[in-house]
Amino acid sequence: MTISIAIATFNGEKYIEALLASLAQQTRLPDEVVVSDDNSTDSTVEKIEHFATAVPFKVTILRSQVRQGVIVNFYKAFQACESDYIAYCDQDDVWDAHKLERCLHALRSNDAALVIHKSVVVDSDLVPLGRILPEVHGTHTIAFPAAPHQIHGFGHQMVFKKTVFAVMAQLYEHSTATQETLCQNFDELIPTVSGMLGPIVFLDEPLVLFRRHAQATSPAGKNMSRPTLQERASAKRKDIDQYLRRITTLLVAVAESKASGRAPLAQVDVQYTTYMNDLVKSLRRRSSIHAGIGLTKAFVAVSALLLRGAYRGKSAGGFGFKNLLADSLAALRVY
Repeated sequence: MTISIAIATFNGEKYIEALLASLAQQTRLPDEVVVSDDNSTDSTVEKIEHFATAVPFKVTILRSQVRQGVIVNFYKAFQACESDYIAYCDQDDVWDAHKLERCLHALRSNDAALVIHKSVVVDSDLVPLGRILPEVHGTHTIAFPAAPHQIHGFGHQMVFKKTVFAVMAQLYEHSTATQETLCQNFDELIPTVSGMLGPIVFLDEPLVLFRRHAQATSPAGKNMSRPTLQERASAKRKDIDQYLRRITTLLVAVAESKASGRAPLAQVDVQYTTYMNDLVKSLRRRSSIHAGIGLTKAFVAVSALLLRGAYRGKSAGGFGFKNLLADSLAALRVY
């Protein structure tokens, strides 16, 4: 079992050395580190080159001559990885020394497609800000097949099978879908595709210091405020409709890509597509509830979803109790 660390860099000289030092201190060293640099104008690449001379594992540096953006930059890093597993890595975080060891154990023990862990949110000087993300409790396994709403995490918390990237690439290359229509970012697309291929493990362990600062490329974790119940409720229908479009687009892309006859999408079986088609039906029913179809029809819809088990726990494939509450409030037109 081999593992690559994929890093996308751009003008990261201020924090890159702290990250690289934490990678070199892993109790289970990586088999390779792949860095894709997006035409940095500072000393980022030089610092990585110096790091490469001092570590016992392979370091590959891909240098772009033009700015391509963070999505293309990470895609190139994933594409160049040669190992069985890939660890997604931001340029400004600091890893716990046991991160790779813990994640690989979870992947191997559960034959999982993806493992996600927690992170401690810190400021630019690595001072904790009093929050650990995601706010999910208890180590657990999400069984195959898994839908995106069951999975919570940021890209830097993910370690996944290389097959996951192979499917992502096939979806782009052999369907009419684009990255923008499939998912907004790899934080969404990696778990979405992982749910097609096998179990997903969530580790209730903070294994990264997640640095938030003004220059951070990702917006994740920057907004530390918690939305009110009213704010959550008012956005619910929009969220449901966006999710419905995303799942529908995904199913079309899977069908188109499978029609190309290329592996590895051949692994995406009938059980997954059946599950996702049922999810689409449930989302359409939930959308109608929030559209104001009337009290009687709305409660009939909520009751039907309850009878189908649609509100069971998210780890079991359902929408969860909070969404049952939101849908019930929508039926009553509380907001």
